[in-house]
Amino acid sequence: MKKKMRISLVCGILALVVVSFVIFIVFFKVNKDDNAMTIIEGVDGPTSVFLAGKLGGNNTADSSYKQISQEEAKIIMDDGVTDYVLVDVRTMEEYKESHISGAVCIPNESIVDEQPKELPDKNKLILVYCRSGRRSKEAAAKLANMGYTDVREFGGIIDWKHETTAE
Repeated sequence: MKKKMRISLVCGILALVVVSFVIFIVFFKVNKDDNAMTIIEGVDGPTSVFLAGKLGGNNTADSSYKQISQEEAKIIMDDGVTDYVLVDVRTMEEYKESHISGAVCIPNESIVDEQPKELPDKNKLILVYCRSGRRSKEAAAKLANMGYTDVREFGGIIDWKHETTAE
């Protein structure tokens, strides 16, 4: 009798898991290519989880941007040929304390509906960073949704191993 109850309990739990998974897929239509969740690694381990991607059938905006390593970003900055805009999306106070040389400060909170005046060319390469990587991912997605075609996000200044400057 106890064995039948255990089997019934296990079957019930499995059925609940399968039904939950199907409901999630049907309602949120998450595809493998959506990158629905990114865990951001910081100096002290995982610092945050960022939800992105297309979590609904009614989101027609293409929120694609490319995440690159800080070393890839540094190579682009040092090559002297590539035309790009380096964007720090932290607050002006954070920017003044320390930032990567050549960066323009466009706080993430200010990127809403209108194209930032500092970014007039939607086809220009844009390199985006913040403190830990959370705000830069949000800002990169917002810029891509506005129609910027070459947005690359490279995380946070807390992990930057190269020179910075202050005002």
